[in-house]
Amino acid sequence: MGCRIDLFINSSVGNPLVLSAPQSLMMHAVHPLLHETVEEINSVINRFNETKNSIALDLASHPSRPTNVNGQGWRTPLAGFIKINTDAALSKRGSCLAMVVRNDVGNILLIRTFKSEIEILEVAEMEAILKAVQVATSQSWNNICIESDASAVIDTLSSKNRKSLHWKAEHLANHIFQLIPMFDNVSFVWTAREYNNLAHLVGQWAKNSSFFGEVYLYSLPSFLLRRLIQESVRGVAT
Repeated sequence: MGCRIDLFINSSVGNPLVLSAPQSLMMHAVHPLLHETVEEINSVINRFNETKNSIALDLASHPSRPTNVNGQGWRTPLAGFIKINTDAALSKRGSCLAMVVRNDVGNILLIRTFKSEIEILEVAEMEAILKAVQVATSQSWNNICIESDASAVIDTLSSKNRKSLHWKAEHLANHIFQLIPMFDNVSFVWTAREYNNLAHLVGQWAKNSSFFGEVYLYSLPSFLLRRLIQESVRGVAT
């Protein structure tokens, strides 16, 4: 069974450049910068092919292993919804916040990281969700599902009970509650770390490389591309 993924390169949400890999890139470089861009895109496609072939060999050597990773892990949201996975990684000074945004067929819409001065993990996890909600409002996404492996944070947001929440995260939670009425539908869902793995790995990579901002696929290392491809197989809607 073949594996297919749509690559959104240098995307501004709603108007992405979509490349179906493996597919020949037919572009003529008429400017040095364009030539460099073509080389970068070709590099992504080559890494995609290498990673896809590696996964195919791995699956062939383990025939009893299910091919639908999402059946037991990350799942696509309901039709018409956008799912945002968030995570936070503490560093020596502050933390790194990460978000991975996908639509209801599992296509990547946005990957973004943020630098934070917060040094308490639970508070940083709440700030990561706040960033996700703020991005969703700026993009006019009306139906969203936010997933995180921070159970205390999700419990607070889903029940609006702040008793178990770190006091330094209360103002962040209040800000989130103020933004909720701007959506038609919004849910906060806890998920296990292994099912939030892409956001976790992006956060760790961004922390170690000090990369903050929108993340384009050509800048991702192979192990992250591999994980993205594994999760690109459509899952069962939650």
